[in-house]
Amino acid sequence: MSARDPLPPDLARLRVIETHLQLQLEVVRERIADLEGAAAAAEPAAAAVTEAPAEDWLVEHRRTPQGPRPYVVHHPRCFGVGGAPRVDRITREQAAAGLAAGGGLVPCALCAPEQELGASTDR
Repeated sequence: MSARDPLPPDLARLRVIETHLQLQLEVVRERIADLEGAAAAAEPAAAAVTEAPAEDWLVEHRRTPQGPRPYVVHHPRCFGVGGAPRVDRITREQAAAGLAAGGGLVPCALCAPEQELGASTDR
């Protein structure tokens, strides 16, 4: 063995290293197969958990002296709702009714839910 060639010069020790590496490779391949199997099994479950049902729209609450009140309607996939202190899920019909004149809710400026809901609002 030298600094340039870290392997031993004799066949017997090279065979020992080869056997050790083959065993290690089998262990690594088994671990990869286990993780791939677990990931494949978790994929449908994760998709079911993270994807909101088609009817779930979001209403963001604002703080008032009387407590939190519904205020801003968001599209189900709106990224602007992340920092809201309280958000509830509502149906499409509830969102449209809340945005309609006199409904008391305002549309999100980012996702503009009134366009998809067909609600006319006075911004």
